[in-house]
Order: sequence, then structure tokens, then C-alpha cells
Amino acid sequence: MTLNIQEFKAKVEKIESYSDNGELVYKSLVLTIPEDVDFNYTAGQFVMISMDSYKLWNDAEKLKWNAMSLASSHFNKGKLELCIRINKGKTFTNHLNENLKEGDELNIKGPYGMFK
Repeated sequence: MTLNIQEFKAKVEKIESYSDNGELVYKSLVLTIPEDVDFNYTAGQFVMISMDSYKLWNDAEKLKWNAMSLASSHFNKGKLELCIRINKGKTFTNHLNENLKEGDELNIKGPYGMFK
């Protein structure tokens, strides 16, 4: 099986926060894939995501990419859902939590991985 890795920007359609005892645990993101992107994946695959505002600590010109599991069905064409555990401190997920808003765009690369 050959992976068809694509790179594109996806629009954040919806953000939902989930807490446990008042403390934020994770966020669910629904992303809209551009109409000109034919993004196909199977169960068990993941994507790499980045935000234009989050760069490598040792190279401020390069994006910091982060692996995220796909939570959506591959039958739901045109949409991706990610469930992201929010880690405190100077982490990508905390930056995403504090800065990402509905209507923003995320950089997406993938799909990666083969589940057998």
C-alpha cells in the first residue's frame, strides 16, 4: 500500500472543550477540507498538524508539526475530526488551546500510518 501524503490548509469549523472536575482535558476540532483536496484515509491513520504561529524552538522559520489521530470516519468526506488532549506548559496543544479559534486554519499533512 502506497501512502498518498498531501499537504493543505483546513478551516476550523467547530471547537468543543471537554473538562473533568472543571479542568480542561481535551478539545474536539471539526475541520473542513478544501473542495479541491481529495483526502482519503483509513481507520488507524493519523495526520500531522501545525499552526502558522507555532515554530520550532531552534528555527523560527520552520513550523513545528505534531502528530494527531483522526477521530472522524473516512466516510465523512470533506471533514476531519481531531480529539486533542491539552497538555499544560509550553506545548503545542496548550498553544492551540490558547490561540485557535473557529474560522482559523490549520496546516495538515497526511495521512500517515498503516493499520493492519
